[in-house]
Amino acid sequence: AEERTAATVADLMEEWLERHVRTKRKSRTASGYASLMTVHILPALGKRPAAGLTAGDLTTFHEGVARKAVKPSRPGVKRAPKTRATGGQTTANRCHAILRAAFRWGVRVGLLPKGSADATSAVEPYREGERTTFLDPDHVARLRDALALAEGEGLPTATGR
Repeated sequence: AEERTAATVADLMEEWLERHVRTKRKSRTASGYASLMTVHILPALGKRPAAGLTAGDLTTFHEGVARKAVKPSRPGVKRAPKTRATGGQTTANRCHAILRAAFRWGVRVGLLPKGSADATSAVEPYREGERTTFLDPDHVARLRDALALAEGEGLPTATGR
């Protein structure tokens, strides 16, 4: 059988999203990944050959997203009107994480030659500060129920007893 390869970053990312993410992750996770791909990854890197992406390419991309200034893939090409150029260090880190996951998956399933994911390891993520999160009413109710159960039956152990 003929071995299939991902010709471009867009080919790889779209295949990873359909074959891996949409089948193994929650739909909200898949939507978030698709959004980062649409807004940041594909405009900047989508037409590039996946196997030829270098650590320098990925570092430049990561820094560009962190500066909130992702440039179109070619000079003179404008973004689609519905695409907002958001970014920042946390967004840059998320984009890098999904690129790294997609490249590793691509190597594992034979879409990319061995060593293709090495370039993703060279990018150093930005430090992220603490974030404050608030529980919505559904989560508060689930926490209350879990605490009531723990008070009545005790907490489960690692062995399940």
